[in-house]
Amino acid sequence: MKRKLNCWLIILCIMLLIGCAKVEIYPKNVEIEIGSVASENILDYVCIESDRSDRIRNKAELDISNIDVMNVGEYVAKITYGREEVIVPVSVVDTTAPIINVKENEFQEGDQVIAEDLAEAIDDSNVTLSLLSNPGGVQLDFTTLQYGESVTLKAEDQFGNETVKEIVLNIRPKENSSFPEERSYERLEDFPYGELQYVDEKIYAEIKSAYENMEWYSDFSNGKIEQNQFYKEKYKELLDGKVTFLKTDRYTYSEVSQRLYLSEFLRVEEDYAPEDLFNGGNDQYGLCFFDMDLDNEPELCIAEKVGAGIRSYYIFKYRKDIDEIVLWKTLNGANIQIMGSGIIGMAWEDQHFVFSRLNESGEEAVLIYFIRDFFHESGKVEYMVSLPKYKETDQQIEVTDEMQKQGYYDKSQDLVFFCVSEEQYQELIRDFLISYESAKDNIENVTYTYRELFEKRDT
Repeated sequence: MKRKLNCWLIILCIMLLIGCAKVEIYPKNVEIEIGSVASENILDYVCIESDRSDRIRNKAELDISNIDVMNVGEYVAKITYGREEVIVPVSVVDTTAPIINVKENEFQEGDQVIAEDLAEAIDDSNVTLSLLSNPGGVQLDFTTLQYGESVTLKAEDQFGNETVKEIVLNIRPKENSSFPEERSYERLEDFPYGELQYVDEKIYAEIKSAYENMEWYSDFSNGKIEQNQFYKEKYKELLDGKVTFLKTDRYTYSEVSQRLYLSEFLRVEEDYAPEDLFNGGNDQYGLCFFDMDLDNEPELCIAEKVGAGIRSYYIFKYRKDIDEIVLWKTLNGANIQIMGSGIIGMAWEDQHFVFSRLNESGEEAVLIYFIRDFFHESGKVEYMVSLPKYKETDQQIEVTDEMQKQGYYDKSQDLVFFCVSEEQYQELIRDFLISYESAKDNIENVTYTYRELFEKRDT
């Protein structure tokens, strides 16, 4: 009897020793894809070295309340078993590329659109959608839609995951029902140079009459002199980096606005010295101060210089109604010339000339092109002029049937061109060239360095 009792005691001690043995629980390396559901299975977080893992799994407690699966970051899960607590590092990661969903919209050829007009990017992280040039893959702020051409989009999230997708949109071709198709071309480059037909005297007389009604010249108006000091103080705050300005880009379907400091916009050091940056020297910036939009209140024009030439003009306007400075107009191109209040000109190597009069909103109120042997493939000098194109339909010149028979239509710019003789061309372009050349001297009267602008007192 005593032996049996001793045996049972030995067996009981062995069982107690086994039961009291420490269970080894090891944390795993856990990653959870953003936007997914965190597992509630303990074995997804730890390894258990025991033949009783099922029992332990059922009795252990899992705490995943600290894990935010909607935000990438480092978190912890807690495993509690008896008196033992195991901390498991958990990483919420984003390795999934965004999805691009194309919008089922119909567009018109010639529409200027941004990426968001065309599609939506879907991702659990912050994502940007952009347009890429095709070919080339250069990122674009916007694109002009052409009938029959595809568009390339790129969606990229904040962690570098990206999707590139070439899409074909539903684009209606631009139509001009009144102009004969056989004399209509997608762009200037497609004109039949070398085979152009000259206009007759009657059509030339109509073109000349349209040009005679054009106001080719405008001085650089000062506006109301008594208000100039008030506006100078506003623009000085902008140049000194004390205030932001409102930059708004308008497209066919969208309007994109942002507020920027001048250092951000010009991409210069934040702590620049304005008297050094705006000193009018080569590769620096010059300042023009005059009434550009003819509302009797002066605007500030910053001229970005490259060597002795001008690369761009940035025209800023202080608006009293919103107490804010806005970027009224940007003019890019080394051949751009401000010809006076409200007038812009462009001359390219004595071959390509553009005249544009702007309205108070900075839009083209009227546009005229001159071309002298624009393409050399013809083997001879050819001269073309466009019929003035007005923004307001009630000002638009009627294109007669005879004009259609003798003209050439550029669909991309909605302009009607005519081939004229050299003598006729010189007669038509004379006033433009006089105004263009005189503006080079006249603009100097309203051009300043930073010191000159703010030291000068208007009287």
